[in-house]
Amino acid sequence: MYKYPKALIASTIISLIFLTATAKAQGVAEKPKPKEFAVHFDDNEPYEIVLAAENYRREMMNETIVDKSWRDYYYSQAEKLYEKAFLIDPNFSYGYLSYGYTLLMSAEVIGDRPQRYKKAALLVDKLNKENPWVHLFAGQLNCLENNLAAGKKAFEKSLEKGGHSSNLYAWLGYALATLKDDEKAQRSYEEAVGIDSDVDTVQWARNQIGRVGKPWQFPPLVSPPAPRRAIKPASIKLRLMVTEFADSSKVIGDDGTKALSQLLTTALFHNRRFSMLDAVPSQHPSPEVLQNVEALISGVIVRANPAAGQFTLDLKAVNPQTHNLLFAKTLMVGYSKPGDNLDINDDEVFKIADLVEKKLASGNGEVLYVEGDRLIVNIGSENGVQSGFSAVIIGVDELPIRHPVTGQMLSKDIYLGEIVFERIAEKYSTARLITPGRISIKVGDVVKLK
Repeated sequence: MYKYPKALIASTIISLIFLTATAKAQGVAEKPKPKEFAVHFDDNEPYEIVLAAENYRREMMNETIVDKSWRDYYYSQAEKLYEKAFLIDPNFSYGYLSYGYTLLMSAEVIGDRPQRYKKAALLVDKLNKENPWVHLFAGQLNCLENNLAAGKKAFEKSLEKGGHSSNLYAWLGYALATLKDDEKAQRSYEEAVGIDSDVDTVQWARNQIGRVGKPWQFPPLVSPPAPRRAIKPASIKLRLMVTEFADSSKVIGDDGTKALSQLLTTALFHNRRFSMLDAVPSQHPSPEVLQNVEALISGVIVRANPAAGQFTLDLKAVNPQTHNLLFAKTLMVGYSKPGDNLDINDDEVFKIADLVEKKLASGNGEVLYVEGDRLIVNIGSENGVQSGFSAVIIGVDELPIRHPVTGQMLSKDIYLGEIVFERIAEKYSTARLITPGRISIKVGDVVKLK
């Protein structure tokens, strides 16, 4: 066997290395790879996982894709994410609806329609039937499988549930035209154009106006918008704690100040407005104790007049998270001290509790502006707020619930975040969102002071 000289082999290797380096230097592009999409904010939050899956679906539908294997890849990645979301929350209705649309869309661009339509049909029972998009989805699936009468019925059910989109009317028009009800089909196309909620759908519907008979292609498939991300607030009530009061008068004594702190905690608890944390036997609680406290009540008995049966109490509230002073007030409190025991009338304790409740303002406003984690709200100093006050943001769920007996549609409030007030003007304030994760707050949402 002929053996190549070592010098020739070495020369050949060097030449190959040189040619590779030259090609890279001249900008010869490597073979492009499919895009990847990460789950944002929380890898174990089904809502975020499904949004990542929808990013893969969006790329799967990209008309500029030439390599069919990329569509397969994007679908596969999306399906894995849906499966992960359903393992975490088997009842995530929006996730199933999103997956259903991914199946319908993938059938159009990848193929294997019977199998994908079959999978989509199995999802219908898992969906919230009060959602008009669910009936639109069911109708589209029926039309794609050529069950036009069932599709028309589903579209009408979607309208009954409050559905109102150009896509819904376009699909209803398609079903009516195919069923040879051209007059109603034309009215549906005109409705679709008038709503103007989706450019592609409106263009499709505009092309059908004036034409009779079955359209030569289906309307576009438009997936529903993601619902607003609801959060579970740590507390919808102000988390409040009373520290052990101090006695600089040297008259009331430690036992008396401890008793006063406990009595005030009990009185504030009975007011029912606050989420009370038990009073701590310390004037300086540890950071671990304070980590969930939004208002810390402290007091100092600055002087006492046993003859008059009164002492002067310097009362303060501080937000231990922001170190803002929420209020400060000096008041006279009546007492008696038979023997070594402090005796405070219940009315005096509730007078202090009522003062605390009044100073920690309550009430509602609304969001005027939101950008990132910064908000402007129409609550200001005229409403009694200070820097460091806390509030929750409340929105209305886009999917109302139906009363099980009367059938009446009821709004469903959802919590969207918690804020802390920072800069206070007379009629408005700026606030900072302290809830981690995706922001679903919008102008007009309710601001409820804790």
